[in-house]
Amino acid sequence: MSDENTRELVRLVLTYPVKLGRLNFPIVVKESTGFDVIPIDMNNEYDKRLISNTPFTVTQLASTGYPDTEILFDGQPIYMELKTSGVVAEKSSYRYFYYTKGSKIKKSARHLLVTILVEPTGNRVWNVKRFVISDLSKLKVRLKPEFNASRTDLMEQSARIIEVP
Repeated sequence: MSDENTRELVRLVLTYPVKLGRLNFPIVVKESTGFDVIPIDMNNEYDKRLISNTPFTVTQLASTGYPDTEILFDGQPIYMELKTSGVVAEKSSYRYFYYTKGSKIKKSARHLLVTILVEPTGNRVWNVKRFVISDLSKLKVRLKPEFNASRTDLMEQSARIIEVP
C-alpha cells in the first residue's frame, strides 16, 4: 500500500468514531458474531431465578478479551464480564470495558457485567462495599481506533539506535 493510501486510510479510521457516536452493544455483537444478546426481563421466571441466589456452573474462557466467563444456568449459556473497582473510581471516564471481535461468543445468550466495588481498609485488605449486576443488552459503546505494536515490532532491528548488552 502506498504512503498516500495509508494516510487516507488512517484519516478515515480516525474520523469514523466521531461519526458513529455511541452504538448499541447488542448490534455490535450480532454483526461481529452472528449471535444475539438476549435482554434480561425481570418479569420472566428464568431471568428472576438467574439473578437470584441460584447456583450455576462457571467456565473460565481461554485468552483475554470479552467475555471473561461463561456460566451455564439451566443448560443455557450466560456470558459474564467480571470487574473489580475502587469505590472512588466508580464514576471514572477511563475505559473500563472493551470488546474486540467476540471470538469467544458461540451462542445467542444473555450478557452480564458483574462489578464488585471495593474500598481499602489498610494493610492490603479490601472490603466489598457493594456489587452491581448490569444487563449488557442496554450498553452503548464507542468505537476507539487503536494502533498497536507487539514487543517484536518495538524491538525491530532497523529502529534500534543503541543496544547495551
